[in-house]
Amino acid sequence: MMHLLVCIILKEKVRGVKIAPYGVCLQCEFIKNPLHVILVSISGPVLNLILYLLFKNRLYLFSYANLSIFIINMFPFLPLDGGAVLKALFTLKFGYVKSYKFMINVSRVFSIITIFFGIILVFITKYNISLLIIGLFLLYNIKSERNGLIYLKNKLLTNEFFEKNFIKVKNVIVNADTFLVECIDDFEYNTLLNITVLSKCNTKICEFSQYEIVDLLLNNNTYIKFLDVIKMKGYNNELKGQT
Repeated sequence: MMHLLVCIILKEKVRGVKIAPYGVCLQCEFIKNPLHVILVSISGPVLNLILYLLFKNRLYLFSYANLSIFIINMFPFLPLDGGAVLKALFTLKFGYVKSYKFMINVSRVFSIITIFFGIILVFITKYNISLLIIGLFLLYNIKSERNGLIYLKNKLLTNEFFEKNFIKVKNVIVNADTFLVECIDDFEYNTLLNITVLSKCNTKICEFSQYEIVDLLLNNNTYIKFLDVIKMKGYNNELKGQT
């Protein structure tokens, strides 16, 4: 399987293999580098396209089966390869969590559209329910993607995520009533967050690094606010702008 081969070459860990209506789905550990995600995801469809081009004039059924698999897998929604590629591209620009949330919404819309056309296909052909089954599966898979989002957030709070040096800094401004956990949405590949906390009067209270945010989340309640942390750290004078 091409996906597995590319994972081995890129030294990415594989958790297992899942059989899905559209084919075999490789389940990988958290891949930090979005470019690796693109390479792993695109490898399967590229192989299908190559096989189609090589055998289209000799093995009709085999070649067009590969063409069909290529087309289906390049649909831009999760968990298909096209969706994974699109999510990785968005990750490069918007970060892990925001891109995942966006792709879950995109996948929900496209799965409903697929179901709609699947129903039309059933009425036209009187027997072909393949598109309808794919649409229903993709809609059902949204639950798995939500679980995947939770898994992703947990991974972003581990030492594994910080094992390489960050190459750029991103400044984020929040107000004191913001929950710390919301900062996870801004975590990006090779980027270190620097969070500036403002009062209600838009005056600067203090700053936190991404390392501090992770440490606070791991050692406190998930729903702790910056205001709570600021009080614990004793920024009493700066907090006057909050009242």
